[in-house]
Amino acid sequence: MKKLAIFLNGEYSKDLDKMKEYVKDREIIAVDGGLNEVYKLNLIPKKIVGDMDSVDKNILKKYENIEKVYLEKEKDHTDFEVALLNYTPNKSGRFKKDNLQEDFSHLDDTDILVLGATGNRVDMTLSNLKKMHGIKNIRFLSHNFEIIEYTNKSKVYKGINSYTFSIIPIENIEKLSLKGFKYPLINKDISLDIGLVSNIVTGNECVVEFKKGSMYIIYREEDKS
Repeated sequence: MKKLAIFLNGEYSKDLDKMKEYVKDREIIAVDGGLNEVYKLNLIPKKIVGDMDSVDKNILKKYENIEKVYLEKEKDHTDFEVALLNYTPNKSGRFKKDNLQEDFSHLDDTDILVLGATGNRVDMTLSNLKKMHGIKNIRFLSHNFEIIEYTNKSKVYKGINSYTFSIIPIENIEKLSLKGFKYPLINKDISLDIGLVSNIVTGNECVVEFKKGSMYIIYREEDKS
């Protein structure tokens, strides 16, 4: 499976070495001001997408040989949306609205990690989160190294023993069971206005199983220092 990292113009950790570990061996796409962070990490993007209103112009000049997709400032889609919709191998040139098809199926075989998707603007953060609903194999990495996922299916997680684990329902969840957690559940109906936060994974494998519903799952490794 192809691995892709997309850098947006949001909030980032100051731990550059740890960030580089997360994006190691991934193809890089920089979205507008996300290029500023790519530059800090000394990475070379495959493509730069955006209206270029938030990227440092001096940094942009350093990547003059990198493929760019220039967008109009006033448009129907965010730069992030275009980066996802426009992402096809070997395609270059200026973005043309008429050629944009709102279909993410070309990403079905791509493991996508998005950085800088959360930040000071709540509207942009929520808009970014919604992109997970229609794309397979996409996760967000927050500035404090929380992994954020969307799912409407039961999932099994391995290798996250002792992680803090939270579930935020998007709709009512029917028959939720949690196995391998400090606070387990068995066939519990959960209303969408309830947040199941700060649970702890207690083994090498944990299971989130439910009959119907959808949710955001957020987990992070606790700081051992």
